[in-house]
Amino acid sequence: MTLTHIYQKLDYGIKLFLANDLRFIEMRLRRIIAALELNTNDQSFLLYSIKSDIGIETKNRVLDTTKAMLNEIQQLKDEFKLEKDVENLKRRVDVLLDEIWTTVADTRPEKMLGHGKMSKPDEESTRSYISKLLNMAEYLLFNKPM
Repeated sequence: MTLTHIYQKLDYGIKLFLANDLRFIEMRLRRIIAALELNTNDQSFLLYSIKSDIGIETKNRVLDTTKAMLNEIQQLKDEFKLEKDVENLKRRVDVLLDEIWTTVADTRPEKMLGHGKMSKPDEESTRSYISKLLNMAEYLLFNKPM
């Protein structure tokens, strides 16, 4: 007897919960795959870097397993007729910009008081840069064509 015969219909709430959790897992699996397939060399950015420290054998094992996990998720989706969620790119960018704005706003010198002392010239310099970043983030957030 297959699962289809045992569980012909899942409760709507269970289907939503299952689909949401599987969506979360799928997104992270795809990020792992993208990281492993694209990042074969060390990468360096402004304030962080990524060191490629995974051997080819481990990389292939992780890729094979993540792809197998995606296959299992596909089978669950098909078996229980889980609905696909549609995420709009505009919404995703808006959320990321909002997170950036909030983080920049929390990086103003007056918000860092509990983290140590800052000289007046350093405070003014930091405030100047943070103010510019905040203005740019606000521009991106509030001046988008609809």
